[in-house]
Amino acid sequence: MNSEDLTGREEELDEIERILTTEAPIVVVRGPAGYGKTAVASEYSRRKQSMGYYKSFFWVLGDNLEAGLRSCFAPQTAN
Repeated sequence: MNSEDLTGREEELDEIERILTTEAPIVVVRGPAGYGKTAVASEYSRRKQSMGYYKSFFWVLGDNLEAGLRSCFAPQTAN
């Protein structure tokens, strides 16, 4: 998906920006299947990364949010 596919989604992108800069370091994007959650989050990430703001992003699938968050923040062991 490219930026042209996100016509009319600037409001959502602006809301993500507002939350991340004024309220919290994490944003949850939720909605029904096919709404474009991943596309909006990916576009926000792409834009910020191209401006040098972030070096990495991660997604937690919402089908089991608690388990997903635990796995993201679990201590990593060296091999």
